Amino acid sequence: MTPEEAFAESKAPFRLAEWTVEPDARAGRVVSREELRNAVWGETVVCDQNLTRAIWELRNSLGDDPESPRIIETIRKGGYRLIAPVTPVEPSGLGPTGAGSAAAASADSGPPPGGPAVGVSPVAARGGGRRRPSRAQLTVALVVVIVAIAALRFGVGSSDRNGEPAFLAAAPLTTAPGRERYPAISPDGTRVAFSWKGETGESYDIWVKQVNAESRLRLTEGKYDEVFPAWSPDGSTVAFLRASAPQTLCTVPAIGGPVREIAPVGRGVRGIDWSPDGRWIAYTSYEGMDSPGGIRLISPETGETRVVTSTSPRSAYDFWPRFSPSGDVVAFLRSGNRVQMDVYVAPADGGESRRLTHMLCSMAGMDWALGGDRLVLSASEGQDHLLWLVSSRDGASELLPVSIAPALYPSVASEKSCLVYETSSVDRDIWRLELGGDGDGHAEPARHVGSTRVDCCPEFSPDGSRILFLSTRSGHKEVWICERDGSRPQRLTTLESLSVRPPRWSPDGERIAFSAFLGDRAQAFTVEVESGIVRALRSSSRQELVDSWSRDGAWLYLHCSDDTGWRGEKVRADGAETLPLAIDGARVVFETDRGELLHYRSGAPGIWRSVPGDSTSHRLVDPEDMSGWIDVTFVRDGVFFIRRSEEGEDLGFHDYASGEAETLARLEGFGNAYLAVSPDRRTVLFDRPERDESDLVFVSDL
Repeated sequence: MTPEEAFAESKAPFRLAEWTVEPDARAGRVVSREELRNAVWGETVVCDQNLTRAIWELRNSLGDDPESPRIIETIRKGGYRLIAPVTPVEPSGLGPTGAGSAAAASADSGPPPGGPAVGVSPVAARGGGRRRPSRAQLTVALVVVIVAIAALRFGVGSSDRNGEPAFLAAAPLTTAPGRERYPAISPDGTRVAFSWKGETGESYDIWVKQVNAESRLRLTEGKYDEVFPAWSPDGSTVAFLRASAPQTLCTVPAIGGPVREIAPVGRGVRGIDWSPDGRWIAYTSYEGMDSPGGIRLISPETGETRVVTSTSPRSAYDFWPRFSPSGDVVAFLRSGNRVQMDVYVAPADGGESRRLTHMLCSMAGMDWALGGDRLVLSASEGQDHLLWLVSSRDGASELLPVSIAPALYPSVASEKSCLVYETSSVDRDIWRLELGGDGDGHAEPARHVGSTRVDCCPEFSPDGSRILFLSTRSGHKEVWICERDGSRPQRLTTLESLSVRPPRWSPDGERIAFSAFLGDRAQAFTVEVESGIVRALRSSSRQELVDSWSRDGAWLYLHCSDDTGWRGEKVRADGAETLPLAIDGARVVFETDRGELLHYRSGAPGIWRSVPGDSTSHRLVDPEDMSGWIDVTFVRDGVFFIRRSEEGEDLGFHDYASGEAETLARLEGFGNAYLAVSPDRRTVLFDRPERDESDLVFVSDL
């Protein structure tokens, strides 16, 4: 008798992890979710997501496709039904030496071609003369589940030989209260200069700390913020910016001493750097929104200045200059607005700038890696800033996984392959603002979804009944949903990835698309809201970042990287077909009812509109009108935005037809908020920092 035949004769129920399955018991019966919860967890209180996850794990371990199920069928609004035929298994044939053989035979033979149906019963195995399956049987089944879970957690993306993501070892360098900011590592990698308000918290000063010691040395003290430290090539001096009126470049001995003012440098300085030969300091200079500016060089000895780039801040803002190790090239960040940034390089003696990246996202500093063939960049394709290695030749990028994230303002030693960066500890909550139906009048903002961890990136479902958001309350950033009033939060994913980009509802509200960083790349996924089943969109070795859905829900718009940079693609929601976008470098953010595509264009600030299949497009919103915008959400006839100015932040609406913008509400203390608007336009959601601290992190071997 075969093991399968013996097990059929026993008719004994068996338990797979927490599952009870009884052969021939009420075959084909639909079992409700509540009945299953009661049978599996008893009096333990669990949410629907626990059951959904367990079903997903069981399906995944058995290789069952929920779209074409062979074993477990989902009955919408009803529950589940087991539909698989079963071939019996001989308990005595599964001893210590037979378990592996039985498992292998099962894998080779595939599903049996017939046999009795299997029903689900909440009744656990009892006596009554029935023979229980052996411990070996249950062990084999349980191992299958464990292996499936391990494959889910570690099977995607690059890994080391043990299957874990290959992180760079990172260790905290500072843990003082408040915010330690803008680190600069000395050329020999032994000291780090940074800005910190100290224990009093009045203004930022320049401090220096040894990498291998806890003590720190205060270099400056004054009433103005002093930021953006930069080391001289010989490590004897630290340059910095004093945020006085006007802003002033200064230097101070690295062991302490008198501060020397070099020159006033106007407004808009964002980052400085010292040339490898010590002759020049690079900085950003803009006098006003209508005045030309860009990257400038100044001699710390003579005050002589040179122009590297020249732009208008209304069209492009250049900042965070960094000299190449050879000193003949300056890399810098260029922004059309606060949400569209990329890396450029230019000759240090002036000349045409060359674009390296096509990421069009928020960036927080960069530096040249040792050797000068790559840059270490902090960029946010989602809510978190992560580190990327960018080729200085063609802009090709790859994720640089570090064990402590987010990672901002990286600084690399020029004589040793080590780096330091800033990481933040943030508690963000989602706040609600109620508007009048016509946008007139509003109540005061109120906290809507919150925890002691990060809750961010809200988005209303298409019918407005639920809210999608990201949260770290489970220990990793995952996709969550809740009711419109903020109640009944439920986790949809358990990917435990490095980061997750803001997710997007499908037009029918049944699926959610998002990108998650697993290993060294971002991969596109969809998750079914009802079942919790997560699927990779396709198998790819490239970076895949989800931007939006088509109006019919059949397609997803992505921007993906290859050897030549980033480009837009249109991919079927099941991953079966991919179409390139006719517009080069487009990131589609919204598809209208008429099929028009609203998008960002590579190298062309503003918001653009085009017709599918047409390579031409027309600017819908000028970059000048987007000045100060820190986040947007698109609707049929316009775009809602949060704008930052010297007076603070406000909520506004830009009308496509008239080209006019109006302010809807004043916001205070909302930082880099992520914006969502309900379908009826009566409720606005945005995330707000409740706690914002930062420390410095050291990586000893880049």
